[in-house]
Amino acid sequence: MAAGQNTPLPGYPQQWGTKQIVIFDHYGPTSYSQSNGDAISASSLGVGGIDFIIGCDDQTKTYFAEPVLSNTGGAMSSVVLHWYTLNGTEVTGSTNLSTKIIRFVAVCV
Repeated sequence: MAAGQNTPLPGYPQQWGTKQIVIFDHYGPTSYSQSNGDAISASSLGVGGIDFIIGCDDQTKTYFAEPVLSNTGGAMSSVVLHWYTLNGTEVTGSTNLSTKIIRFVAVCV
Protein backbone atom coordinates (compact mmCIF):
# COMPACT_ATOMS: atom_id res chain seq x y z
CA MET A 1 0.00 0.00 0.00
CA ALA A 2 1.02 3.60 -0.55
CA ALA A 3 2.27 5.84 2.23
CA GLY A 4 -0.46 7.99 3.72
CA GLN A 5 -3.15 5.81 2.18
CA ASN A 6 -6.39 5.05 4.01
CA THR A 7 -7.91 1.64 3.33
CA PRO A 8 -11.43 1.03 4.70
CA LEU A 9 -12.05 -2.52 5.87
CA PRO A 10 -14.52 -4.53 3.75
CA GLY A 11 -18.11 -3.44 4.39
CA TYR A 12 -17.23 0.15 5.38
CA PRO A 13 -18.46 2.88 5.45
CA GLN A 14 -21.45 1.49 7.34
CA GLN A 15 -24.64 3.45 8.14
CA TRP A 16 -25.22 4.10 11.87
CA GLY A 17 -28.38 6.11 12.40
CA THR A 18 -27.81 9.44 10.65
CA LYS A 19 -24.02 8.95 10.68
CA GLN A 20 -21.56 6.67 8.96
CA ILE A 21 -18.89 4.57 10.66
CA VAL A 22 -15.63 3.86 8.88
CA ILE A 23 -13.04 1.43 10.20
CA PHE A 24 -9.86 1.80 8.18
CA ASP A 25 -6.13 1.19 8.14
CA HIS A 26 -3.95 4.28 7.78
CA TYR A 27 -0.44 3.91 6.37
CA GLY A 28 2.09 6.43 7.72
CA PRO A 29 3.86 9.05 5.60
CA THR A 30 7.23 8.52 3.92
CA SER A 31 8.58 11.64 5.63
CA TYR A 32 6.83 12.70 8.84
CA SER A 33 6.56 16.42 9.58
CA GLN A 34 6.26 17.51 13.21
CA SER A 35 4.94 20.92 12.17
CA ASN A 36 2.34 19.69 9.66
CA GLY A 37 1.60 16.23 11.03
CA ASP A 38 -0.05 13.59 8.87
CA ALA A 39 -3.46 14.51 7.42
CA ILE A 40 -6.45 12.21 6.85
CA SER A 41 -9.07 13.72 4.55
CA ALA A 42 -12.74 12.82 4.75
CA SER A 43 -12.81 12.33 0.99
CA SER A 44 -10.12 9.62 1.25
CA LEU A 45 -12.61 7.67 3.40
CA GLY A 46 -15.49 8.21 0.97
CA VAL A 47 -17.41 10.48 3.36
CA GLY A 48 -18.33 14.16 3.52
CA GLY A 49 -16.81 14.96 6.91
CA ILE A 50 -15.29 13.50 10.07
CA ASP A 51 -17.02 14.10 13.41
CA PHE A 52 -14.75 11.95 15.60
CA ILE A 53 -11.80 9.60 15.15
CA ILE A 54 -9.92 7.24 17.44
CA GLY A 55 -7.04 4.85 16.79
CA CYS A 56 -4.67 2.42 18.47
CA ASP A 57 -0.99 1.43 18.27
CA ASP A 58 0.63 0.55 14.97
CA GLN A 59 0.98 -3.13 14.06
CA THR A 60 4.53 -3.27 15.45
CA LYS A 61 3.52 -1.77 18.82
CA THR A 62 6.13 0.97 18.30
CA TYR A 63 4.02 4.05 17.52
CA PHE A 64 0.59 5.59 17.99
CA ALA A 65 -0.98 8.61 16.31
CA GLU A 66 -2.95 11.25 18.17
CA PRO A 67 -5.64 13.02 16.09
CA VAL A 68 -5.80 16.80 16.39
CA LEU A 69 -9.30 18.06 15.66
CA SER A 70 -9.26 21.24 13.58
CA ASN A 71 -12.57 22.67 14.79
CA THR A 72 -15.46 22.20 17.13
CA GLY A 73 -19.11 22.48 16.25
CA GLY A 74 -19.19 20.53 12.99
CA ALA A 75 -17.74 17.82 10.83
CA MET A 76 -14.17 18.35 9.62
CA SER A 77 -12.94 17.92 6.07
CA SER A 78 -9.67 16.53 7.46
CA VAL A 79 -7.95 15.51 10.68
CA VAL A 80 -4.23 15.91 11.39
CA LEU A 81 -2.36 13.10 13.13
CA HIS A 82 0.74 13.56 15.25
CA TRP A 83 2.77 10.37 15.61
CA TYR A 84 4.45 9.38 18.89
CA THR A 85 6.57 6.54 20.20
CA LEU A 86 4.88 4.51 22.93
CA ASN A 87 6.91 6.41 25.56
CA GLY A 88 5.12 9.63 24.48
CA THR A 89 7.90 11.30 22.48
CA GLU A 90 6.83 12.79 19.15
CA VAL A 91 8.41 11.09 16.15
CA THR A 92 11.39 12.97 14.71
CA GLY A 93 10.81 14.98 11.55
CA SER A 94 11.53 13.21 8.23
CA THR A 95 11.09 9.74 9.81
CA ASN A 96 9.78 7.21 7.29
CA LEU A 97 6.56 5.70 8.71
CA SER A 98 5.28 4.23 5.44
CA THR A 99 5.54 0.65 6.72
CA LYS A 100 3.54 1.49 9.87
CA ILE A 101 -0.22 0.89 9.88
CA ILE A 102 -2.69 2.17 12.45
CA ARG A 103 -6.33 1.10 12.51
CA PHE A 104 -8.87 3.88 13.14
CA VAL A 105 -12.59 4.13 13.77
CA ALA A 106 -14.22 7.31 12.50
CA VAL A 107 -17.76 8.64 12.99
CA CYS A 108 -18.57 10.54 9.82
CA VAL A 109 -21.22 12.40 7.87
